[in-house]
Amino acid sequence: MASAKTLLSVPRYDFNWQTIYRLSEPKNDAGGTWIFCTGGFDNSARNPSNPNPDKRIKWGDQSFDEMFIGFMDVAKLPSTKRL
Repeated sequence: MASAKTLLSVPRYDFNWQTIYRLSEPKNDAGGTWIFCTGGFDNSARNPSNPNPDKRIKWGDQSFDEMFIGFMDVAKLPSTKRL
C-alpha cells in the first residue's frame, strides 16, 4: 500500500518571500515515486492581505493573479554497480 509524506508545508506563506526552500537532507525515494504539489489561497474577507474579496481570481503570471506553481529539482544518483 502506498504511503504519503509531507516534504514541505508553509501554512502562512507571504508573497514577499519569493524564495527557495531546500530540504535539510536530500530524499532518496524509489523509482516510480509520485510527488504532488498542492496549494491554496484565502481570497476571502478574513485575509487581511486581500485587497478585494469580491474579485474573482484566476491563475496568471502577474502579482494580482493567483500565481501558485511548484518547481522541483531532481537528480539521478550515480550507479554504484561495477561493470
